[in-house]
Amino acid sequence: MAAFFIIGERKIRPGLYIRYENWGLPPLAGVDDGTCTSVFVSDWGPVGIPSVMENFADIARIYGDGGDDGTTACPMEQFRGGARRVVGLRLGAAGGITSPGTPATYQIMDAGVTPAPVIQLTMKENNNNPYQLYIGASTGDPDIGELDLLLGSDKLETIQFDISTGADQIGGLIAAAATSDLFTLTLITDTGNALAMPTVVPLIPGTNPVANGTQGTYQIQDDTDAPVIQLTLLHPGSRAFSIAIRPSLADPNRTELLILNDMTVVERFGFDTPAGANQVDSLMSAWRTQGSNFFTLTLIEESDNPIKIVTHDDITPGTDPVINIAAYSAAFEVLEGFRWNVLAIDTNNTAVHMLKQMYLNRVFRGGKFVMGTIGEPSIGADAVPFETRMLHASAYNDYQIVYVGNGFVDLAGTVYDGWLAAARISGLIAGTPSNQTITRGGGVITGAVRLTEPLSNYDYERATQAGMLTFSTSAANTVWVENGINTLVLLGANEDAGWRKIKRVKVRFELFQRLNDTIEPLIGTINNDPDGRMTIIQLGNGVCGAMVAEKKLLPGARLENDPSNPPQGDSAWFLVYADDIDAFEKGYFAFMFRFAPDDAA
Repeated sequence: MAAFFIIGERKIRPGLYIRYENWGLPPLAGVDDGTCTSVFVSDWGPVGIPSVMENFADIARIYGDGGDDGTTACPMEQFRGGARRVVGLRLGAAGGITSPGTPATYQIMDAGVTPAPVIQLTMKENNNNPYQLYIGASTGDPDIGELDLLLGSDKLETIQFDISTGADQIGGLIAAAATSDLFTLTLITDTGNALAMPTVVPLIPGTNPVANGTQGTYQIQDDTDAPVIQLTLLHPGSRAFSIAIRPSLADPNRTELLILNDMTVVERFGFDTPAGANQVDSLMSAWRTQGSNFFTLTLIEESDNPIKIVTHDDITPGTDPVINIAAYSAAFEVLEGFRWNVLAIDTNNTAVHMLKQMYLNRVFRGGKFVMGTIGEPSIGADAVPFETRMLHASAYNDYQIVYVGNGFVDLAGTVYDGWLAAARISGLIAGTPSNQTITRGGGVITGAVRLTEPLSNYDYERATQAGMLTFSTSAANTVWVENGINTLVLLGANEDAGWRKIKRVKVRFELFQRLNDTIEPLIGTINNDPDGRMTIIQLGNGVCGAMVAEKKLLPGARLENDPSNPPQGDSAWFLVYADDIDAFEKGYFAFMFRFAPDDAA
């Protein structure tokens, strides 16, 4: 019977020995395109945990409608733009208050020769509001002192106290302020002096609480109204749910627990309740077996009584996470473990935009070949002037950042501007193959009927020079992308003008990724000798040849050994020559006219 041998082995016994190996080349990596990622706000859904969505219906299934302040339109616009997959992440975290914050404070001084702090003022709420304090004599009576708490131009509270000759101003103010709803006064030291006045001073600001979201809850009772089971919603958030517990209409030996949102049943949970059964145990057992997409159950108290029938009752809602810059930073870090092409975010906040750029640059250096879109509003109360938008776009100066500088309006009158327009463009970039462009005819905006602002030819030229992507209209009044560019305006020493174009950056990123995906599995499996390096060259040229055939690279693209860096030990150096194909975007026609043909009679 044939047995196996390894290379170089010499067997002791006579016989037939075999081995096998792959003498073909590994498969070439294909295109990994069409995936967006987005971070957004919602009042329901997993917090800080990415969800891979294959179509727009997954958004509502996982996150609902987002709530009044939700921004689930961000992944929706990515699908509308052409994304085939979206890795979505709801901003925030769960777990309630993580930091209670601190109150604003101020030490009121006396009017002694050497002023001394005599009263500590402490706000009752923790926040960073810029409060001010006025202490002085009343304009109507010089014997009456006033302490006014101010916020901007608003006078929030006035405390009056006796400042007549011989009055105890320190004790009088503390006593008068005992009923304040906004602050407390605490004696530091009683110097017996009058208070320093008049004075208007800022309070030392406090800090806002840092709040993570909390889950909604409901206590299921037995028919004696005793709580027996705690129902806790699966995700934190303020989304309103209600509950119904009733006998099944189809089976008298079963009971249904219904979870409703806006009177629509979102989950129907059944459990056995035949005569004599312990219904509490039955419900808990059914939940442990079936699980739920909306809640968890915790036993409060054993009971032999039937579970109370509930026609309809509200579940106490949870709270939404507080969203700040730290929430975006945490979300970006979580997304790093997924493969995607373009990132969109749900804010026009320039501080978050800069954080996003730093993140994209960092992961790019680590081997993620990705881009991101940002935007600022062109109309409305928060509109950013055109000149400022151009200045912001050119300031990024980055082929990984696409700045969307204006917006459009759709058939229903909905305005797509700022981050919302940028989300649409992110889907368009990810969903457009790298052998096509999003410029003009390749970047038609479905459903758009007009622009948010009129721009002149001179405006479009300046926007292009500033690295600002804009929308324009065709001769047929179709809204399309004027020029598929990124924010790179000043070329670095290793950059050519092709890096300014989204299409060509996509081709280059794709070449990076496909070469990596093809050759990386060989690390540690082949020798660093001429045969091993030839295998790498064959595979690299196979990738280049495939991209030539796909009309992404011009013929002649190739990989070869780097003659200036000969191989050493476990290292080898290679050169990749590639000319990526640009789209036809500018045509120059010279018309040759004459009065009559030369051979005219």
